[in-house]
Amino acid sequence: DAQEFMSHAFATWGAHESDASFSSLTSFMTGKKTACIECGLETTTVDSSESQLLQLGIPPSETNVTLRDCFSMYHTHGQIFEQRHCIHCACTSDTPCCSTIETLPSVLVVQIKRFSDAATKWTKLVNCDLIISGNEFLHENNMENYNLVAVVEHLGDNSNKGHYISKIKSPDGWGKYNDRN
Repeated sequence: DAQEFMSHAFATWGAHESDASFSSLTSFMTGKKTACIECGLETTTVDSSESQLLQLGIPPSETNVTLRDCFSMYHTHGQIFEQRHCIHCACTSDTPCCSTIETLPSVLVVQIKRFSDAATKWTKLVNCDLIISGNEFLHENNMENYNLVAVVEHLGDNSNKGHYISKIKSPDGWGKYNDRN
């Protein structure tokens, strides 16, 4: 699938380039934010490993969905619950967690997760601006903008069959790349 392809592409590129070139462009750090349900204390734990592919789910809304909506859902408490012990009030409870992006890479690779565990494909269109501010992910000022330069699209009803095509931006506009045609 697309994730396996990207992992292979990262490994292949890294093997042919200097150690720091490709991985340093695409690596970023994620974390997990929790809030105690008793006292409200928020804590963030940063993951010890770097990521190169940001996986985002699709919000369940029925109307127009944007990439910003997918990022917002990534940062929303209540998607995951974990048993946590609060260092402030000493209670232990199932605590709502959310994922956080702690550092941003120069090149951000995003995968929209379109398949459920049952291999059913969510076909909802996700609209994306051509330029996205890094401020939206880290909520800091003076972050650089990301320009959309490529999209990989799956054609097919489920994860067991289908075909991938690419749409890539060039100085002349957007081109469609499909090895079936």
